[in-house]
Amino acid sequence: MNWRHKVVIGATGGIALVLLKLIEVEFFVDDINSKRALAAYMTYAAYILLGIIVAVFFTDDSLEEAKRKKSAFLAGLMAPSVLLAILHSPVQGKGLADTLKPDLGPIPKITGLFVGSAYAQPNPDSILEGTTQFLELKKDQVEPRFVDGFKLAIGRGEPTKNLVYVLGQTDSKYKALSVATNVNKFLSAATGSSKTTANVLQPEGSNSWYVTVGTVGSASDTAASRNTARSAAIEALTATGAVSKYKPEAKLILEGKVVNAATLFAK
Repeated sequence: MNWRHKVVIGATGGIALVLLKLIEVEFFVDDINSKRALAAYMTYAAYILLGIIVAVFFTDDSLEEAKRKKSAFLAGLMAPSVLLAILHSPVQGKGLADTLKPDLGPIPKITGLFVGSAYAQPNPDSILEGTTQFLELKKDQVEPRFVDGFKLAIGRGEPTKNLVYVLGQTDSKYKALSVATNVNKFLSAATGSSKTTANVLQPEGSNSWYVTVGTVGSASDTAASRNTARSAAIEALTATGAVSKYKPEAKLILEGKVVNAATLFAK
């Protein structure tokens, strides 16, 4: 078996591992052309090259033909596998929150009819005295970076922080602040805690304002904010006590959507 045969067989072993890694990251179906995906693909190409090098130089030529082929294939498969074993952090199981996906469908619009007449004439002074936060979302906060793709490809990736639970969108800053303030009053009354709060988010360079529960974060963080708010909303819709007056806010929460924050920027 000459060196060309070793190259092909070693590359085949490397490709076998790469296919497993691509399946693990679901072939980057959500951002196939992003910097993160490009960095991962380049790293996978390096896996194949490493498999070729090891197969060429470490295949035992003293073995019979069939065993040499097996040796070259295993060298191509094991070379990047050993490297990954050295670099990879301990494998941890994923919970449901770690696999949270963005919801389908458009984000609800916040209009006078949608939120009721109480929000139509907001008082800016009273709004800004409350606890509602206005946050500007910069594009580089949610754009996948080249280094993130490399870390993911070698098994050292960190949870992606690009999801947010959005209740609605409006072209009025003060209407958004007014709605978020009322949602905060509801959440405070329903949960007795200030850990889960509504905020107003404006993407950089955009004229749109989004009312959110929580901020842009990882899948687990976003799932926690969503679940807490939804649980309170469901209870409010069947309650007869102090929180029953917040049924409009509860309905707004239940109609919210998990969104990839990068999609909030104008194309």
